[in-house]
Amino acid sequence: MSDHALSAVEGGAASGSRAKASHLRMDEVFSPSAPITRPELFTGRQAQVHDLLQAVLQTGQHAVVCGERGVGKTSLVTLLAEFASGPLVVVRVAADPTDTFTSLWRKAARGFRFSHLKPTTGFVPGAEAASLDGEALLPSSAPGADDLTPGMVADLLRQVALQDQVVIVFDEFDRVADERARMLFSDTIKTLSDAGLPVTIVLVGVAEDASGLVHAHPSIERSLVGIQVPRMSESELIEASTRMFGAAGLTADDAVVERIATLAQGLPHVVHLLGLAAARAAVAAGGTHLTVAHLDEAVAVALRRATEGVRGSYEQAIVRARRGIFPEILLACALTPRDARGRFSVDGVKATLESIVGREVRGLTNQVSALTEAGRGNVLTKSGTGREARYRFVNPMLQPYILMRGLEQDWATQQTPNWLAAGPVDESEERRAA
Repeated sequence: MSDHALSAVEGGAASGSRAKASHLRMDEVFSPSAPITRPELFTGRQAQVHDLLQAVLQTGQHAVVCGERGVGKTSLVTLLAEFASGPLVVVRVAADPTDTFTSLWRKAARGFRFSHLKPTTGFVPGAEAASLDGEALLPSSAPGADDLTPGMVADLLRQVALQDQVVIVFDEFDRVADERARMLFSDTIKTLSDAGLPVTIVLVGVAEDASGLVHAHPSIERSLVGIQVPRMSESELIEASTRMFGAAGLTADDAVVERIATLAQGLPHVVHLLGLAAARAAVAAGGTHLTVAHLDEAVAVALRRATEGVRGSYEQAIVRARRGIFPEILLACALTPRDARGRFSVDGVKATLESIVGREVRGLTNQVSALTEAGRGNVLTKSGTGREARYRFVNPMLQPYILMRGLEQDWATQQTPNWLAAGPVDESEERRAA
């Protein structure tokens, strides 16, 4: 083999190694399908972090962390031990629709480990240490039996919470269908608060407020802190993107960071999804600087990988009618300013829609209301009536998808739509549009 050929092979191998290292670093930084586990990549949510830590530090206090799906509730509780200034034992339980009060607490008990001395066998008497989990401290029961009580749970926690502060997180608690379990959790919170144990229960799930997850009867109101997690602001999303690109050894045009923040619609996992896909596109092209062209590739990847449920809801919602411009209306709904609970008004949609289509729009109320019906995919839900009516997306994940699909619509033109951050002009696209 010639020296030139050998150099080319060695150069290719080195390049491949660098690309592999870059991909490994990106996979460590971007986590579109999992909660954030590195505190330096966690941005915003300072008020929620403060409120949660105060609940943990205050004996007798417990917390409900609620909000829309995808806003970062799990990341918040996952990093709880990192935020605390002292030792903290955190046990996290993922709930599912089949769970009962007993099954949830048996899952939690398995998260506690303790040493147990047991006699040795043989001619020389003695003892050896054995490691057991907390379930060994619970009374045995028949498989599937729902027989634990709040008192039994309190007895367990008295034994495992002797030194460090203990936090038990029940994630995705909204998935628990058993109403009896929810009532027993209320009773358990009261029992633990009355006992003054250094234990905090944190219930996490999709809900507008604490009452959507737990039966907050008057006896536990003083013991329960409701922590609403809103969507992230654009400035927080921009900071999140900047931190992630920096941690991955990448740089990006300002327009890339700003467009990701717009497309994400306050949902951090979309920032991770688009950031990772754009980063992979840049690295595949041999660079470490992200441009709008790389983000365009990322958007195409995100659209291809969207779930069938999201795609189906969108297609059903935008079907053209004799009267109505549903693709544009749906985009306007996705872009309209929302309150902390993700709700918006028809007046807000009207103002946004007119800025998109460049003309006055009348008779919009019925068309927005139609998006709450099965024939239009049930994409919105409505609360209130008349001028007080407010709407929100049933599935928040649909909003980023709507914006990304909006880039393909005829009314968006081949130039940058007016609802996206400005970016470098592609002269070839400009010539084609002319």
